[in-house]
Amino acid sequence: MNGKKVVCSVVAGGIVYLIFSTALSIIAQAIAPFSWADVGGMRAMNDPWMIGYFFYGFVLLIGAAILYQIVNLKGTVAEKGIKFGALMWLVTNIPSAFIILTTMIYPLGFFLQNVLFGYIIWLFVGTTIACMSECRGECCRFKAKKKRK
Repeated sequence: MNGKKVVCSVVAGGIVYLIFSTALSIIAQAIAPFSWADVGGMRAMNDPWMIGYFFYGFVLLIGAAILYQIVNLKGTVAEKGIKFGALMWLVTNIPSAFIILTTMIYPLGFFLQNVLFGYIIWLFVGTTIACMSECRGECCRFKAKKKRK
Protein backbone atom coordinates (compact mmCIF):
# COMPACT_ATOMS: atom_id res chain seq x y z
CA MET A 1 0.00 0.00 0.00
CA ASN A 2 1.29 3.41 -0.97
CA GLY A 3 0.60 5.90 1.84
CA LYS A 4 1.22 8.92 -0.35
CA LYS A 5 -1.39 7.78 -2.86
CA VAL A 6 -3.86 7.07 -0.05
CA VAL A 7 -3.42 10.60 1.30
CA CYS A 8 -3.71 12.12 -2.20
CA SER A 9 -6.82 10.01 -2.84
CA VAL A 10 -8.43 11.15 0.41
CA VAL A 11 -7.70 14.82 -0.23
CA ALA A 12 -8.80 14.76 -3.88
CA GLY A 13 -11.76 12.48 -3.13
CA GLY A 14 -12.78 14.77 -0.26
CA ILE A 15 -12.80 17.78 -2.54
CA VAL A 16 -14.85 15.93 -5.18
CA TYR A 17 -17.20 14.59 -2.49
CA LEU A 18 -17.72 18.05 -1.01
CA ILE A 19 -18.40 19.69 -4.39
CA PHE A 20 -20.80 17.02 -5.66
CA SER A 21 -22.60 16.46 -2.36
CA THR A 22 -23.17 20.21 -1.97
CA ALA A 23 -24.41 20.63 -5.55
CA LEU A 24 -26.64 17.55 -5.46
CA SER A 25 -27.95 18.48 -2.01
CA ILE A 26 -29.15 21.78 -3.48
CA ILE A 27 -30.92 19.86 -6.26
CA ALA A 28 -32.47 17.41 -3.75
CA GLN A 29 -33.70 20.32 -1.64
CA ALA A 30 -35.30 21.88 -4.73
CA ILE A 31 -37.08 18.61 -5.62
CA ALA A 32 -38.11 17.38 -2.16
CA PRO A 33 -37.13 19.86 0.57
CA PHE A 34 -36.31 18.77 4.11
CA SER A 35 -34.24 20.01 7.01
CA TRP A 36 -31.46 17.87 8.47
CA ALA A 37 -32.02 19.48 11.85
CA ASP A 38 -35.70 18.43 11.87
CA VAL A 39 -35.16 14.80 10.90
CA GLY A 40 -36.05 12.54 13.81
CA GLY A 41 -33.24 10.76 15.55
CA MET A 42 -30.64 13.45 14.85
CA ARG A 43 -28.79 15.03 17.73
CA ALA A 44 -29.09 18.76 18.23
CA MET A 45 -26.66 20.68 16.02
CA ASN A 46 -24.95 22.16 19.10
CA ASP A 47 -24.30 18.70 20.60
CA PRO A 48 -20.51 18.09 20.72
CA TRP A 49 -20.98 14.57 19.31
CA MET A 50 -22.32 16.08 16.05
CA ILE A 51 -18.73 16.79 15.02
CA GLY A 52 -18.61 13.10 14.09
CA TYR A 53 -21.31 13.75 11.52
CA PHE A 54 -19.00 16.13 9.71
CA PHE A 55 -15.94 13.85 9.96
CA TYR A 56 -17.85 10.79 8.70
CA GLY A 57 -17.13 11.52 5.03
CA PHE A 58 -13.39 11.78 5.56
CA VAL A 59 -13.26 8.65 7.70
CA LEU A 60 -15.19 6.86 4.95
CA LEU A 61 -12.79 8.20 2.31
CA ILE A 62 -9.76 7.00 4.26
CA GLY A 63 -11.27 3.52 4.32
CA ALA A 64 -12.19 3.72 0.62
CA ALA A 65 -8.71 4.87 -0.40
CA ILE A 66 -7.11 2.02 1.56
CA LEU A 67 -9.63 -0.47 0.21
CA TYR A 68 -8.90 0.60 -3.37
CA GLN A 69 -5.24 -0.27 -2.79
CA ILE A 70 -6.31 -3.77 -1.72
CA VAL A 71 -8.95 -4.72 -4.32
CA ASN A 72 -7.80 -5.78 -7.76
CA LEU A 73 -10.18 -4.34 -10.34
CA LYS A 74 -9.72 -4.87 -14.08
CA GLY A 75 -10.04 -2.31 -16.85
CA THR A 76 -8.94 1.23 -17.58
CA VAL A 77 -8.55 3.73 -14.77
CA ALA A 78 -12.00 5.15 -15.53
CA GLU A 79 -13.58 1.68 -15.59
CA LYS A 80 -11.88 0.78 -12.31
CA GLY A 81 -13.10 4.04 -10.76
CA ILE A 82 -16.68 3.48 -11.87
CA LYS A 83 -16.63 -0.13 -10.64
CA PHE A 84 -15.11 0.94 -7.33
CA GLY A 85 -17.60 3.80 -6.92
CA ALA A 86 -20.51 1.45 -7.60
CA LEU A 87 -19.09 -1.05 -5.11
CA MET A 88 -18.72 1.63 -2.43
CA TRP A 89 -22.30 2.81 -3.09
CA LEU A 90 -23.57 -0.76 -2.67
CA VAL A 91 -21.64 -1.22 0.56
CA THR A 92 -22.33 2.17 2.15
CA ASN A 93 -25.50 3.80 0.81
CA ILE A 94 -27.81 0.87 0.14
CA PRO A 95 -27.60 -0.78 3.59
CA SER A 96 -27.92 2.62 5.25
CA ALA A 97 -30.96 3.57 3.15
CA PHE A 98 -32.54 0.15 3.75
CA ILE A 99 -32.29 0.30 7.52
CA ILE A 100 -33.54 3.88 7.64
CA LEU A 101 -36.40 3.14 5.23
CA THR A 102 -37.54 0.12 7.22
CA THR A 103 -37.18 1.60 10.70
CA MET A 104 -37.67 5.37 10.47
CA ILE A 105 -39.96 7.88 8.85
CA TYR A 106 -37.64 10.14 6.90
CA PRO A 107 -38.60 12.54 4.09
CA LEU A 108 -38.37 11.61 0.41
CA GLY A 109 -35.59 14.15 -0.15
CA PHE A 110 -33.40 12.24 2.28
CA PHE A 111 -33.67 9.03 0.27
CA LEU A 112 -33.25 10.86 -3.02
CA GLN A 113 -30.07 12.41 -1.72
CA ASN A 114 -28.79 9.21 -0.11
CA VAL A 115 -29.58 6.63 -2.78
CA LEU A 116 -29.74 8.28 -6.19
CA PHE A 117 -27.37 11.16 -5.65
CA GLY A 118 -25.13 8.99 -3.48
CA TYR A 119 -24.62 6.79 -6.54
CA ILE A 120 -23.60 9.76 -8.67
CA ILE A 121 -21.26 11.07 -5.98
CA TRP A 122 -19.59 7.66 -5.50
CA LEU A 123 -19.00 7.27 -9.24
CA PHE A 124 -17.05 10.52 -9.29
CA VAL A 125 -15.27 9.86 -5.99
CA GLY A 126 -14.42 6.30 -7.06
CA THR A 127 -12.98 7.59 -10.32
CA THR A 128 -10.99 10.23 -8.44
CA ILE A 129 -9.59 7.61 -6.05
CA ALA A 130 -8.70 5.37 -9.01
CA CYS A 131 -6.97 8.23 -10.83
CA MET A 132 -4.97 9.22 -7.76
CA SER A 133 -4.08 5.61 -6.94
CA GLU A 134 -3.11 4.63 -10.48
CA CYS A 135 -0.95 7.66 -11.18
CA ARG A 136 2.77 7.24 -11.41
CA GLY A 137 3.41 10.02 -8.96
CA GLU A 138 3.10 13.01 -11.24
CA CYS A 139 -0.47 13.84 -10.21
CA CYS A 140 0.36 13.47 -6.53
CA ARG A 141 2.77 16.38 -6.38
CA PHE A 142 2.45 19.92 -7.42
CA LYS A 143 5.09 21.37 -9.68
CA ALA A 144 5.49 25.01 -10.50
CA LYS A 145 5.69 25.63 -14.20
CA LYS A 146 9.04 26.93 -15.33
CA LYS A 147 8.91 30.35 -16.89
CA ARG A 148 10.33 30.69 -20.35
CA LYS A 149 13.07 33.23 -20.79
